[in-house]
Amino acid sequence: MNWIKEVLKATDNAETPRSYIYWAAISTISATISPNVFINRGGVYNLSPNTFVIMIGESGLGKGLPVHLSEKLCTLVGNTRLISGRNTIQSIMKELGQSETDERTGVPKFKDARGYIISGEFSTLLQEDKAALPIITQLYDTHYLKDVPWENKTKNSGRDKLIKPCITLFGGSTQEHFANVVPEADVKGGFVGRILTVYEEERYRINPLDDTEAINNIPYNDLAEWLKTISLVQGPFHYSDAARVVWKEFYEMIRTKKVDDPTGAVNRLPDNVLKVAMCLSLSDDIDLVIHERHMTESIGKCMSLTIDSRKLTGGAGKGALGKQTHLVIQILYRAEGHQTTKSRVLNAHYGQFDTYDLDRIIQTLENAGILESFNRDGDVVMRMTEKAIKNLKMLMEKV
Repeated sequence: MNWIKEVLKATDNAETPRSYIYWAAISTISATISPNVFINRGGVYNLSPNTFVIMIGESGLGKGLPVHLSEKLCTLVGNTRLISGRNTIQSIMKELGQSETDERTGVPKFKDARGYIISGEFSTLLQEDKAALPIITQLYDTHYLKDVPWENKTKNSGRDKLIKPCITLFGGSTQEHFANVVPEADVKGGFVGRILTVYEEERYRINPLDDTEAINNIPYNDLAEWLKTISLVQGPFHYSDAARVVWKEFYEMIRTKKVDDPTGAVNRLPDNVLKVAMCLSLSDDIDLVIHERHMTESIGKCMSLTIDSRKLTGGAGKGALGKQTHLVIQILYRAEGHQTTKSRVLNAHYGQFDTYDLDRIIQTLENAGILESFNRDGDVVMRMTEKAIKNLKMLMEKV
């Protein structure tokens, strides 16, 4: 059984983009397990799988379902604080610092400052406070906060002491609202670089949901059982031999890339890949082993989310894609059989365009009759048309 696939299957009738549901599942696993497990980063620090995920899309696209799904499942498990609604950063700090008592046993439920910050509209989650995002940014790096209590001091509320804070964040926003709530200082100051941004423009499907006798078919209780199982797991993760090879190749590739990225997302991409890989492993098993399939999927998913910061914050974006379009034509012409895959292009030319830009380029070139595309094994295959190959050869001969 793969738990994330079960979640996707259970919500297949919804119009919500599949990526929103997928990352809701990742966030739910993260919130359930993050304080208990880690991967040793070569003796330098222990990395926990707490993730920061924000869904970006126009109002009405379906961000409410994944937020409700994740919040309800975590409520059924009951092993972390749920922080939702409209809050000040001070109220969040105070809640994280309090020890909630189990009504049945009288024993404190949480001995550490674990918490899941979740909201369908991120811009209303935090009341306006310039200190809010810098503080949340600090709390993301749990590996630096486990040995010494983290303190927040204010004039009005005094001192809040957080013991081993471990925060997962999942929210949604429109592009415009996100730009309003995240100032440029936080775009370049580390917050945006830490989040995994799920940007969508279209619904997964059109479904009128006209069956008035239908029963809610999302098996929340059944889905929560696996989360309860993994919530008991503790200890370090390890790589399989094949996963270690994939990780080292990816790491060397990303560290040698020179990418203009003011948000810092590229520099933090390796840690995010490992966080998601740990969650993917726990979707399959409790053996605490990252296998090759988990590493490969995590790399592909995380790399596809690194988008232009100007697009994220409501700016003009990259504008015309003439250079990138010309690059794709060159890649196809030189490729064996004049075909390649979307994932190969993104990996080889990371930083020159993102997955959304490449989708637009593919559509443009298809409309122009230069390439044709089709899905194979979860990837998009691009193949140059015979007419385009012939025309390019004629042009090359003239030159």
